[in-house]
Amino acid sequence: MQVLVCLARAEGAVVSRDDLIRCCWGGRIVGEDAINHCVAKVRQIASTADAPAFAIETIARVGYRLKRSGFESDAAARGWPPIGANGGAPVATNGSAEAPPSAGPAYNGLVRGGFYASRAQRTEWAEAALDFARQGGELRPVATGPHACGAEALTKLERWEESMAEAEYAVEAAPLVDSGYRARAHLEVARGAFSDALRDYAELEAREAGEDADEAYHVELAFLHLLAGNYDSAIRELRPWLVVDPRNSSAPFFLAAAQELSGHHDEAVAASRLYGRLKSDDGVWEMLAQSHEPAFLDAARTVRNALHDAGLNAPAD
Repeated sequence: MQVLVCLARAEGAVVSRDDLIRCCWGGRIVGEDAINHCVAKVRQIASTADAPAFAIETIARVGYRLKRSGFESDAAARGWPPIGANGGAPVATNGSAEAPPSAGPAYNGLVRGGFYASRAQRTEWAEAALDFARQGGELRPVATGPHACGAEALTKLERWEESMAEAEYAVEAAPLVDSGYRARAHLEVARGAFSDALRDYAELEAREAGEDADEAYHVELAFLHLLAGNYDSAIRELRPWLVVDPRNSSAPFFLAAAQELSGHHDEAVAASRLYGRLKSDDGVWEMLAQSHEPAFLDAARTVRNALHDAGLNAPAD
């Protein structure tokens, strides 16, 4: 999704592969296959809609460009600014105009990454994501993407029944598309229903078989194992990513907690020190602040305490 957001921000301009690396990987060294895989994933998402909202055009030896079907006119004429305006976030239209198709997921990504300045802004952005998702559903009623996006936003607003209804619709309407399963799993995690979330991740794992590894998937799965008390399983998920992507901070962050909870204090301290050297922001802490549900809070508190014992503390709000 970071690739889609980066291309959307360019508003139809060509984005070079180097710029994609800076935008999506923070300038880290990544192979050509990583970019190709991400672009292919986004194209697969676009192809699932009966009336695709966008396409990614390859500009030979230069980069990529996002082409929006039905959104080719100037953004201002549509009543919404380009993504990236207003301090990096898209701006809600409150139903007054057609929304850019990538705006809802962009807002959800900003919240999930912990990029908000306050809890009030977190809520505001989640409500904006829901607004865009509903507009997307009105524009393309048969598409399931807006329902999955809406489910993610409703989860952040802790509107559980509405979120489950949207996620279930996305799963039932498009059982071969990942977004519905992910939205339902995120809801289940926030509610503390970890065994149900593991069921959805098993479904995701089955459809990932034979494809390139998805780091975000493995980190989320390891985090879920942590919450469920499956500490050895979390360690098994995370260890390979220290080698696959040695400059990413998420794996050592959660590995520190898993090692501490498994009774391996020295290894936990080593992982926390590695995180301290690598971290570029504190967005990863957002995963421990997903809801106020007691079942989630109890499990998250256990992980926070383990991180504290390993030498890591949450940033001040």
